[in-house]
This record gives sequence, C-alpha cells and structure tokens, in this order.
Amino acid sequence: MKLKGQKMHQFLANLSKKQKIALFLAPIFIIGIIVATFFALTYQKIAVIQNVNQYLTSATGREKFVLQRSLYQFLTRTFGEDTDPDDIFIRDGTFTEEQGSDYNTANFIIDIDSLKISYTILFAFPFDNITSANPIIDCPSFSETKYPDTYCVGMYNSTEALIQEEGNPLSKVLPIIINGTDPETKNYVHYEIRGFFDMDNNFDFSVNIMDYTGGNYEKALQLIRDEGFNPADYVINYRDDSIFKLLPYEGTNSMGDKFTLSYIYTWDGQIFFHINNYSCQNQTESEESTMSAVENLFQIHGNELSNYQNNILTFCLR
Repeated sequence: MKLKGQKMHQFLANLSKKQKIALFLAPIFIIGIIVATFFALTYQKIAVIQNVNQYLTSATGREKFVLQRSLYQFLTRTFGEDTDPDDIFIRDGTFTEEQGSDYNTANFIIDIDSLKISYTILFAFPFDNITSANPIIDCPSFSETKYPDTYCVGMYNSTEALIQEEGNPLSKVLPIIINGTDPETKNYVHYEIRGFFDMDNNFDFSVNIMDYTGGNYEKALQLIRDEGFNPADYVINYRDDSIFKLLPYEGTNSMGDKFTLSYIYTWDGQIFFHINNYSCQNQTESEESTMSAVENLFQIHGNELSNYQNNILTFCLR
C-alpha cells in the first residue's frame, strides 16, 4: 500500500498545473452532464397514460417517455398550453401489438374523460430500428369513439374526413401495410397503401402507395383488387422511396469532397433530407458538386430529388 501511495504521489507531482486542474475538474464535469440530463428528462412534461405499463410491457422506459411526451405536445397544441389531463387511459380490448422483422407496432385507443375525446395511437419501437420514434395520433371512427359529439382533429384525419370515410368503402380497408419477407422471392419487401382525404380540397379521396423497397406498384394494385375494388376508379399516387434503403449514405462529389446523406421524419409525417458537406473550402462549388452527386444517386434508384426540393437541409461541417 505504501508503494502504491508513493507511485500516486510521484504521478501527481509530475503533472503540470493545467493537468492537475483538468484531473480535478473531469469528474465534476461528468457528474454535471449526468445531473443536467436527469433534470432535462425529469422536467419535460408528459401526458401520463395511467395504465401504460399494463399494456406496453415490451417497451423501455425511454420509449414510453417519448410516447407520453409526444402526446403531451399534441394535446397542448390542440387544446392549449394549460392542458394537463390526469385521466388518460388505454381502453380495454383495443390494444394490439405486432412484432415485425425490425420493430414492434402497437395500436390502441385512449380515452380522456376530462376532455371528452378519444384518439387512436400507432406507436413503433424499438427506436434503434426505425427512423421516427414519434407516435401517430388520430381520430377513431364514429363506431370507436366514446364521445361522438366531440369535434376531433388528429394528425392525419378529422371529424369531416371521417364523415367522408363513412361513404367511401375502400378507405375502410386501408391502410394495407406489407412489411416482411416475400414468400415467393424470399426478399424483404416493404410498401404501404394508405387512403388520403385532402382537407384543403373538399376532402377528395385518393390512394397513396409508398414503396420503401421498390418495384411493388403492380403488387399494390393487385391487393386493392383483392379487396374488391378497381384501382382505375381512384386517384393513385405512387412514390418510390427505395432510395431510403441506401441511407445513411456516404460518398464523394466530383471535387473529391466527402459528403453524407441521411433523412428524418417529423412528427407530422414530413421527410427532411440532411446533406452534410465535409469541405468548406470553395464552399459554393463544393455544395453544387455534392447536390449534383445526390441528384444522380436519386435518379439511379428511380427517384427525383426535385420531389423533395422544399425538404432539403444542407450543412457545411468543418
């Protein structure tokens, strides 16, 4: 013990004044980060779902926090900043959880007696395998809501849209989500067929096909036929999002400068592409070269960068 003490004393004696200060401050700095993180999470208000632990047993504490934090933000945007209900419950008999190849998807209905409103919630987790961790909060159908006299606005629908939906049979079988291994090709496929009511255009109904692995347009049309509907009777919007399979992507532009391309989903379903350029010398020329490289990448994979021109964020990283 004495020898160890002598070595430690010698070690400290050989340190410069700056090194001694750094050695002293390091644990304080680490503790400060831990404390700041704890208080940052603790004092972010959430809308507590009283029986969430009874149902979301496979979700982590962090995932349940994000679910309830997102719900709180949604409710305060909808009803005002002072909204803080303490009677949010998952309705018995509505909770389902599907286990996919990459993540689980939970669907359920919540009732809030104090606000006289119900919502459907779609929540995907674990976060490591998905792009967006935020839940989708929408209005339930008239047969599902506990409060039929309350006007409802969700993220993607509303009372008016539901009225239109009642008169549109195809909308009642959507969405159709294919996410897994194709039994014929044994390849992974992911595409979704969703109904859309244009709230800015008399709630006109259309069908959106979002193809995340590419080449599934005809298969999606056949699924609509299998449900007893003729695709020719509807406005079909097809989007090939197979470019997302490549992301995050790292490459070089024609000037030899490194860049990365990634994307995020926002809570309201928008897609934003992040282009990070790693050269700030001749920045304008380098960014133009990078944009050209990204545009070519999109075209090679059957997509057009111009489809997302309002959702592109570029950064110069020194």
